[in-house]
Amino acid sequence: MQKQLQSQHKRAVVADFISPDNGLRGKMERLGLKPKNHMRQNSEELKALQAKMREEKEISSMPPKELYKLSQFRNVTSKINNKENDINDENENKITNNFLSKGNSQKRRDELAMQKKIERIELEKRLEAERIANEKPNSPRKPSIPRSTEVAKLLPRSNSDFISKNRAQALTLVPPKAEPIVEVKKHEEYGRIPKYLEDRKQQWEDEQEEIKRRAPDPNCPPGMKLMHENERLETLSVLKQNREDLLLQLGKLPFVIETPSQIRRKNDIDMKLKEIENAIGLFSKTKVYIKL
Repeated sequence: MQKQLQSQHKRAVVADFISPDNGLRGKMERLGLKPKNHMRQNSEELKALQAKMREEKEISSMPPKELYKLSQFRNVTSKINNKENDINDENENKITNNFLSKGNSQKRRDELAMQKKIERIELEKRLEAERIANEKPNSPRKPSIPRSTEVAKLLPRSNSDFISKNRAQALTLVPPKAEPIVEVKKHEEYGRIPKYLEDRKQQWEDEQEEIKRRAPDPNCPPGMKLMHENERLETLSVLKQNREDLLLQLGKLPFVIETPSQIRRKNDIDMKLKEIENAIGLFSKTKVYIKL
């Protein structure tokens, strides 16, 4: 069954290659179906629409059909129409010529605009005059220079001896009494900074040091952190103590070392001393970085 399907598929592929279909319409024709002619259908619909419009136009152009009337009333006029005409004539007679003639409204608008313009110019002039008056200095004017004929009246000359009077007055003067100086009682803490202020100052300094210590060091390599100062000093002290202990052990060894155990012991001590010296040199620096 599978071989049969494969052979049919091969034949279909070969047939499509030899005589290809012309799209969907070609496939429908090959299957025996008649495809729909959309162009002809659209043309027929347009023709039907044009005929309908032509018929409606002819119907609308025809005169309206007269209403049915009996023969005895065909020449009789309508009284309602006559009344409406009489009312319209009366209303026309009542109309007076009180309306503005053509062009009066524009003329009135121009007059109002010119009046507002004149009022605005006058207001601007008043404001400008007030501004100039306000800008003028308000300092009082100096008195005018006296004329040559105007002479001030002087007091009559006095023959008093002011020097003798001042000398006599100076002899009778009494120096003013000095006010007693009141000593202010001073307490024991006078002139000293209060303890709470010193504590607060120390607290602020400690906080600033802690902030600086916790701040990231720009020179710190990635994956490491700065070792605390107290921890560095403690480690350095331990290393120095270990160095002293190793030096004591090295001093206890014999002067001449011959046995293998003594040689190994001396080599171990030398190696440890070398490591401790390197560590002391590292931890003696002001900044020591350790792994996180």
